[in-house]
Amino acid sequence: MFLGRSGAGKGTQLKLLETYLNTQGKKTIYVSIGELLRTLAKKDTFAGRKVKSIITEGKLIDEWVAAYLWQNDIMTRLLENDAFLFFDGSPRKLHEAEALDMTLEWFERAKEMVAVLLDVGHEEVFGRLKARGREDDTEHGIKSRLDWFETEVMPVVRYYESSGRLISVHGEGTIEEVQARIRTALGVE
Repeated sequence: MFLGRSGAGKGTQLKLLETYLNTQGKKTIYVSIGELLRTLAKKDTFAGRKVKSIITEGKLIDEWVAAYLWQNDIMTRLLENDAFLFFDGSPRKLHEAEALDMTLEWFERAKEMVAVLLDVGHEEVFGRLKARGREDDTEHGIKSRLDWFETEVMPVVRYYESSGRLISVHGEGTIEEVQARIRTALGVE
């Protein structure tokens, strides 16, 4: 899984890694909580409208909703248990990390799981997010997500670090430089 502040490049780097592994003949499944939430927010259902409202206000989704979405995504897309599973932006809280560990244990994948921290400074990601211009990238929304990373996601980072499953990668530089660091760190060059 890839962890990091909003705007650290998790999605970009995961997609590049997924493409690289696919060219090497590896099967991959990419799970992005952001994409799952944005897809749900487009639906004209109670849950869709509620998620859209929460995203628009720059608030955070309840952890059970996020866990349900990625668990359901894995359940429906993992046909064989030989694919690389990539998690973008999840787990976001300690309880989600523990739920993910239980899920991966059930899928007999817990032992090989690692968390990659894309380490990018606060000012750098703020600038990236402002330039990106997505609907939820208002100044208030960005500040909320960056503050939330420090209070909620950093315990997840420490959780994986304490179990020896965290790989920290410097996330600043060109996209290609960061990708090369990730492949080296994961040993998939």
